[in-house]
Amino acid sequence: MMYLQQVGDQLILPVIHQGLYRLENDEFLRCLTRLFFADKRVVFILDQPGDWLIGTSQSGFFRFKDGVISR
Repeated sequence: MMYLQQVGDQLILPVIHQGLYRLENDEFLRCLTRLFFADKRVVFILDQPGDWLIGTSQSGFFRFKDGVISR
């Protein structure tokens, strides 16, 4: 696990080699059905209107919007 952070009104936990999880009803659930971030070290997630900007330590920046991840 990296660090729990608040993204908008959600608590998100990046887990190394597993991806992103959100805390819901005292349980961690996977944010994405794909393991896209499993091989990336997520260092920050910024909540922007309608999407997230996700920064990694070595793979660059990604946008997560409407269930789609793009560079």
